[in-house]
Amino acid sequence: MYSKVDSNRQIRLGLLVPAGNTTFEPDFHSAFSSQVSIHIAQCSHAYESYESMDDINEEAVKEVEKLARAGVHFGAYGFTTATFYRGRVFAEKLEQRFTQMLGVPVIVPTLALLEALTYLNN
Repeated sequence: MYSKVDSNRQIRLGLLVPAGNTTFEPDFHSAFSSQVSIHIAQCSHAYESYESMDDINEEAVKEVEKLARAGVHFGAYGFTTATFYRGRVFAEKLEQRFTQMLGVPVIVPTLALLEALTYLNN
C-alpha cells in the first residue's frame, strides 16, 4: 500500500504531533526541500503519564482523519513514548491502524528506531 509520488509535484507529508512538542515539526521542516509540504495534526492532552498514553493515542487516531483530508502521501507519528510503552506488538498494531485510516504508509518512532538499530547492527 505504498503511495506513488510523481517526482515533478509536491509531496505532502502528514505529521501527528503531540501538543507541546517543540522539535518534531521544525526538524521535518529543516530536513526537506520546498518540494515537500508538511501538514500537521496536533494531539492535545493535559499531561503526559503512563496512564494518559492510551488517551493520547486515541486522540492521534482521531487526528489521522484530518490528515487524510489533506491527501498526504506519507505520515509520521511524533510521540516515541506513546508508541514504546506497551512494546513492539502494540507499536505494530498502532502503526497498522494509522496506515489503514490514512490510506498511506505511516511510521511510528519505536519501529523506526528498532529498524535503524537492526540496520546498524548488520
